[in-house]
Amino acid sequence: MEMTLLGAPVQQGPAVELALQTKLEDLNRAMSRLTMLHSHDALVLLKNSLSSPKLLYTLHTSECCDSPVLPQIDAALRDGLSRILNVDLSDDNWLQASLPVKNGGLGIRSVTTLAPSAFLASAASTLTLQDAMLAQFGNTAHDPAITRSTVAWSAMANDVETVSERRHILKAWDGGCHIETAKFSATSSIDQARLLAAVSAHPGDWLHAAPISSTSLRLSNEAIRVAVGHRLGINTCQPHECPCGKQVDARGLHGLTCRKATARQQRHSYLNEILWRSIKRAQVPATREPVGLFRSDSKRPDGATQIPWAAGPEANCWHGMSLSLTLMQTPTSIALQSLPELQPIIQQQPS
Repeated sequence: MEMTLLGAPVQQGPAVELALQTKLEDLNRAMSRLTMLHSHDALVLLKNSLSSPKLLYTLHTSECCDSPVLPQIDAALRDGLSRILNVDLSDDNWLQASLPVKNGGLGIRSVTTLAPSAFLASAASTLTLQDAMLAQFGNTAHDPAITRSTVAWSAMANDVETVSERRHILKAWDGGCHIETAKFSATSSIDQARLLAAVSAHPGDWLHAAPISSTSLRLSNEAIRVAVGHRLGINTCQPHECPCGKQVDARGLHGLTCRKATARQQRHSYLNEILWRSIKRAQVPATREPVGLFRSDSKRPDGATQIPWAAGPEANCWHGMSLSLTLMQTPTSIALQSLPELQPIIQQQPS
């Protein structure tokens, strides 16, 4: 049957395939244009508009979990995401990317996984109305489409009783289909740590932020590629030797801890600048990274005063705990007036 009602196919058959095929063509057209945009802009548009949100109406109103077009849509999403991010997505990478952000993914939902949940939630929310309309005809027979969708859902998720009280909510059905992080191929301690970090409270917040340049929220193409690579465990570079002498693997994780990394040097210099400005505002002459002054372990301080700080000796400071000790000795009013960003740190110091 090819009949449609309000744009939704009434029964399985050519009408469903035609509707999904039209969505697939629209997606392919959109993907060819998204690759011309900035990576951050394209990722936000794909996640919030052009992927599964475009199909939710059809998935809610029609039984299409067995349609052969759904895997084609997933393949188009996977290929388009690879081109947008300039990464190579393996099966495990795509499996994690298709999960919600709070479950460690990118929020680019797999429509094959989402289809049974959407239809079952819609059927449950309208069940009372259906029974009221059909009761006068003496026809309250169970819909076989619900049975087929339940079987498809059960093959991917837990027992149906887990959502018995919230059958009308899509998230209740969809939550059962989220594959636990332990089921990923996390054979190494690095992968296990990565997956645990991805599902914690705030590592995925950047995926919800709007890419606004004026507020410095738009990430560069390279930053997006590296961020997604670290989140999904994707290779981000060719193995090579770091200037520090250590070997860098294909994931490039060494850059997060290398003492000679450019980003690390920038953060180090910025924190040195914060300390130096705070001490100078306290009217104490100071210098950054003094030459020729070393500790017993041959480490040079990040800053030192040029006059006695208290009871004769000068004050030296290092990042870490020494930062807290320095701030406790600095007059609080002067520090707060000189640099407002130090206020949260000072307020946490013990009295």
